[in-house]
Amino acid sequence: MDLEDHIDNIRNLIRGYENNFKIMSDFYNCEVQLSCAIYYKREPPLFFEKEIIAWLNSMGASLDIDLYLSGDGGKT
Repeated sequence: MDLEDHIDNIRNLIRGYENNFKIMSDFYNCEVQLSCAIYYKREPPLFFEKEIIAWLNSMGASLDIDLYLSGDGGKT
């Protein structure tokens, strides 16, 4: 699965609770963050549709991406 599919799965899991995350972010000063770890043989495409950015913003969330390149540098 690509990263966008994983993010869509998370969106489906918390659908309807976005306002609760926004309240935690704004009123309780909690850090709301979508954190992703990507293990890839080559540089993966990192593009996010504006709907994903708007969804994160609606929750007061940030996005953290940890990228781990493995393998032979894309020669396979």
